[in-house]
Amino acid sequence: MSASAFQDVLAQIHNVPHELQVRRQWICYRAVPSKKRAGKTDKLPCSPFSGEVINAHDPAQWADFSQAVDYVRSHPQQVSGVGFVLTAEDPFVGIDLDNCVRRGEIKPWAMEIVNKLITLMSRVDAEFDPLWRGDASRYGGDRAADAALCRKLAYYTQGDAQRMDRLFRVGGLMRDKWDERRGSDTYGSNTIAYAIQKSKASGKVPPFA
Repeated sequence: MSASAFQDVLAQIHNVPHELQVRRQWICYRAVPSKKRAGKTDKLPCSPFSGEVINAHDPAQWADFSQAVDYVRSHPQQVSGVGFVLTAEDPFVGIDLDNCVRRGEIKPWAMEIVNKLITLMSRVDAEFDPLWRGDASRYGGDRAADAALCRKLAYYTQGDAQRMDRLFRVGGLMRDKWDERRGSDTYGSNTIAYAIQKSKASGKVPPFA
């Protein structure tokens, strides 16, 4: 793995939700050229203790999140990243959407799925729905409403600034001001950074190392 690719993997690792990090269901994987799909890559499940190819569904091969990450850090030529093993007992569902973003915009077919995850958020968070629809009346102005929505998006995305930006852009509060320059940044990027900072300080977003 190249140095730049390795750094990209580590950056993605630190965006893993805390709810997954605390579970001992982690393995590593090795990216190899696919034998069946030309130009594609397959991910072989590997032991987070030895790097050997394993049966991912064998609990004896699972490790803590930190153990799996440490193995990737110390063996970048042997393994390519970490993986979480889903089980029937988990309260989690994984959805893999390949090639769903084009030029920074979520494709319509993928947006249908995102709109379902947003509907679920609205059901469990009474304050989320009016903000998502663009109702700023409870916040005394658009700026405060923007910050409030971004703090909720920070929680639901575990502080992923890019995902927060993509979601905000399809919500009811989106307007031209979002992309207005503020020095070297934009109004939107500053609002997102502020929301992440406040959410981390309150403990609602894990302070990733």
